[in-house]
Amino acid sequence: MYLGFVLASILACGGGGSSTQPLTKSRVDAVAVTPQGQEKDLDAFCEVRKDAATAPTFSLPPLESAEPPRENAWTWYSLWATWCVPCIEEMPLLKQWDVKLKAEGAPTLIRFVSVDANAADLRRYTASHPDTPPTLRVEKQESVASWFSTLGLDSAASIPIHIFVDPKGRTRCVRVGAVSEADYGTIKYLVSKP
Repeated sequence: MYLGFVLASILACGGGGSSTQPLTKSRVDAVAVTPQGQEKDLDAFCEVRKDAATAPTFSLPPLESAEPPRENAWTWYSLWATWCVPCIEEMPLLKQWDVKLKAEGAPTLIRFVSVDANAADLRRYTASHPDTPPTLRVEKQESVASWFSTLGLDSAASIPIHIFVDPKGRTRCVRVGAVSEADYGTIKYLVSKP
């Protein structure tokens, strides 16, 4: 099962080769951003979305080191790996948004979680890329597929994956795929909700 997860993730992270098919609009480009349409934007942005009344309590699989305590604010988990190009490419944007959200009155704690199979790979990567944000790492790769299932995703979902947890610890939105500049308004709207 782990091999299937890795292969699906590599294909999703740019290892799928070229295609002669025309590119289609992303699901974000296909949805117009309007003040009245913010809820529709969230539906298009999140693969799994729950309201406060029905959202399950969030939990991480066992980690290599303990997660710092969560604050009474939204927590945004960004799942990535050292071999995932889109994951790495979006990190500077997420770090900028961390500052911007706080400055705009929507404080959100962004936590990076590595799904790298080998702790040494992550250590080598962070040593050669000192600007990498502090990162937690899932301790046992066998737990990743079942954890994805508990989030409401296919067990072989590709990364990056973004999980938005409200201040009460409930999983409100799970998104599969990288984010872009066009997503900022939707994310700010999400983390501004009770």
